[in-house]
Amino acid sequence: MDLFYQKFGVRNPTSKWRDGLIARTGFLDKNNKIQYSLHGAGCTVWMEDEETIFIDFLEGEDYSFDSWKFSFL
Repeated sequence: MDLFYQKFGVRNPTSKWRDGLIARTGFLDKNNKIQYSLHGAGCTVWMEDEETIFIDFLEGEDYSFDSWKFSFL
């Protein structure tokens, strides 16, 4: 979650995305190796080593990971 904070100044970037302040998709790092895609109330993050992380953002700066999503990987 620190990468979101470093890039956008918040740990939950969904409100900035909905307000048109940030792009829905992009990269979290300067080397373009960690890609993100915001959707609904969450985000998918792809790491260079092909690891995929699914994040659900909650109110404020809180977030959760849905364990059932990991069963499909």
